[in-house]
Amino acid sequence: MPGRRAALFLKWHIAMPAMTAICGYFPGRRLGWLEDLPKGVANEWSFRGRRFERSHPRGEREAVLRRMAAVKAPILAVAVSDDELGTMPAIRRTLSYYTGAQCMPVLLKPADFGCDAIGHFGLFHDRYASSFWIDTLSWLREGSNPWPSCLLPVENSSQP
Repeated sequence: MPGRRAALFLKWHIAMPAMTAICGYFPGRRLGWLEDLPKGVANEWSFRGRRFERSHPRGEREAVLRRMAAVKAPILAVAVSDDELGTMPAIRRTLSYYTGAQCMPVLLKPADFGCDAIGHFGLFHDRYASSFWIDTLSWLREGSNPWPSCLLPVENSSQP
């Protein structure tokens, strides 16, 4: 895992900003990493680090944190077990900002969809249109968690 973390660091924090500076945007599709990204998005992703608020100018950080804490809508946070970027620690870190919301993290596995791998962007692929996308609509329409057996405990003690 440490070797993989080093490779991800080099990819996201060295190669991505370098390619973005050279090209004026991030040519993700050409590199086979992900879709092309505008310069601002690529740089935000590259320089964000572990703490979300640090990606904002210092003078805006407290206001951003207050706005996130003020969210009252329920949040269904979907993670995929083979996602190297959206890991459960990262999901939990993100959810910890939403102290006013009911947060429900779920961890889906490739086997839940009859496949060997999904990865970070996989669920956005149209091969999941008749499964993940449809299931997600039930959350958006009715507020019902389509994956109750995949629900994880919330580690933030301020959560309902």
